[in-house]
Amino acid sequence: MPKPIGHSSRYNPAIDGIRTLAVLAVIFYHMKLAWMPGGLLGVAVFFTISGFLITGNLMRSWYRHGNLGLKTFWLRRLRRLMPAVILVVLVVWALTPFLAANKWADYRFGGLTAIFYVNNWASIVYGDSYFDQFEASPLEHMWSLSVEEQFYVFWPLVLFLFLVLARGRKATVVALTMVLAAASFGWMAYAHSLGYEATRIYEGTDTRAGSLLIGAVLAMLVTRRSAENGEETTSGRLFAEIAGLAGVAVVVGMMLRTDDNASYLYTYGLVLVGIASAGLLYGVSHQRTLVGRFLGSHQLPGWGSVATRFICGTCR
Repeated sequence: MPKPIGHSSRYNPAIDGIRTLAVLAVIFYHMKLAWMPGGLLGVAVFFTISGFLITGNLMRSWYRHGNLGLKTFWLRRLRRLMPAVILVVLVVWALTPFLAANKWADYRFGGLTAIFYVNNWASIVYGDSYFDQFEASPLEHMWSLSVEEQFYVFWPLVLFLFLVLARGRKATVVALTMVLAAASFGWMAYAHSLGYEATRIYEGTDTRAGSLLIGAVLAMLVTRRSAENGEETTSGRLFAEIAGLAGVAVVVGMMLRTDDNASYLYTYGLVLVGIASAGLLYGVSHQRTLVGRFLGSHQLPGWGSVATRFICGTCR
């Protein structure tokens, strides 16, 4: 996550440290390393981070200006994400005639779905399995960025509706968001019980929104209306210490022990990863905690800041 250039943004290097660990987990998963079968959970960690950062930005705007600044918000997301996506797609298109000419039609279509951020739904509709790693398109992994961009488009509108209906009462907005997250996770579990194909459940925006919304709930809880309007506060270093250590233990433990075929992922596993990721985020938001100091060291954020753009995008 590059350091923010605006005075209203806050850079926490420990969040880049979390991203680095998530990036490495995803890479190890696709390398099929036996000792980390659950590295795909790194994407779930990214989703919770994104929900946290995006909602924090929106809530600060609400406290400062009485609105979410949607036009500016959406333009910033577009400017931040689109150039990297277009570059990746153009490189793939340029190399395809030389390296995989017989796949040109598929990759051309895949590039368009990536640019318009509907890659996940295209994979679902056309039956492309995310878990068939050796046959996947080089653009197949754009699905997670598509989920995030769809969230960036629709969540601010839903949040604005919640704020208006609740007349700005944060407790009500938090409760409504928790209900929405529970509905997403509940639909995931129900779809799994009905025997839906794994890619449909794993890549669906509706089924994966819960992880993003857990991060959104955390952002609402730690963002306060103050004299400076919208300052983030984390009271209680001891609680933050416990939450951070417990969060990293659960996330790493599940990455080391969870197989991508585990059915519990779609019932309670991804819920647990989301909650643990929120605990980890709360822990590092108090930067003097042990986990905050370790993940905020200069080495970890440096390794992950560039790679994150091509896995789940940046959100600040």
